Amino acid sequence: MAMEKQFEFPLTAIGEPAWEMKLRQYLEGYDIASTSVAQQQLAACEANLGAELPSSMRAYYLAFGGSQSADFMYGLSPVAALAPLASAGFELVSLYFTPAEVANMVWFAESPGNDPLCFDQTTGELYLFSHDPVQKAKVFTDFNQYLLFEIMQLEALLGDGIEEAHAHQLATQYLRGKGIDYALRTQKL
Repeated sequence: MAMEKQFEFPLTAIGEPAWEMKLRQYLEGYDIASTSVAQQQLAACEANLGAELPSSMRAYYLAFGGSQSADFMYGLSPVAALAPLASAGFELVSLYFTPAEVANMVWFAESPGNDPLCFDQTTGELYLFSHDPVQKAKVFTDFNQYLLFEIMQLEALLGDGIEEAHAHQLATQYLRGKGIDYALRTQKL
């Protein structure tokens, strides 16, 4: 009896050699077209924010930011829509969070439950602002972890799946970090 090959990430870090090609080929295997964002669009976004995007997010948007898929990075906002969380129009933010809690937060994606996912302009860490339970929680150390998480989600949804023990091993190796709220991430993302 032949042993099935365990899932391996097509890449482990944005910026590693040939990362764009590896991700593009992986996505093509699921009929997900890859579309880039023009440098001018990214520059306009950063000018509106008054700050640069974290380097891994910036590189992702330049290579794949125009891609649209119901199965991969579905909640990722177009680069032109990125906005400071305080002005992004989420009612829960104005109702439940103080200006200090949303300072330096930039909204770039939504969870499946439509909660804002943000990056901290100072640290590049990713935070979820949840409506149920009402909570601000760090869910990824950076955008690269978010990408790897989304790849795992895609594999579980459209691929051969990932054996639970192996998924735990991958999460332990690539998706851990100090201060991450794993329970909320599992529940909401």
